[in-house]
Amino acid sequence: MKLEYIFAHESKHLPNCTYFSPSDRKSKTLNQTLRNVRQNTEEIQSFYQGKGIDTVLQLNPGNHYDHAAERTAAGIAWMLSR
Repeated sequence: MKLEYIFAHESKHLPNCTYFSPSDRKSKTLNQTLRNVRQNTEEIQSFYQGKGIDTVLQLNPGNHYDHAAERTAAGIAWMLSR
């Protein structure tokens, strides 16, 4: 998801809530694109919060694939609790 696209285009339907679950290692990688994931995710979360959307940003230890099932389950459980 491109940060600029989100900020420049009005959504036809805004979600009631969003759950962001990036890994904490992305900001430390040598890959420039992945290095910006955490900062971009924080900006997107702030943007959605400014629109009144209930959001959470859960940083997870490890890389993108570590504990994927548990992370997905945590996100689904959080959204269903809303």
